[in-house]
Amino acid sequence: MRRMTLSKLIRDKRGELIIDTLVMLIVSIVVLMTLIEFLGIFMAFQDVNFIAKRLARSVEVSGSVQGLETTF
Repeated sequence: MRRMTLSKLIRDKRGELIIDTLVMLIVSIVVLMTLIEFLGIFMAFQDVNFIAKRLARSVEVSGSVQGLETTF
């Protein structure tokens, strides 16, 4: 059995590709999860914007909101 000193272990490049691949995979997963979270925020904003436009349009057409007259 061969003994390796600490300096030889540090200079050893075996397995470096596997470590690089794992790190890139973890970073990619974190970036993807972040994008998915932001996508949810933007989708919620779009839904609220759509509902507000629909409500404003129905107020324009009917002229009232639950019995209250508008003054436009």
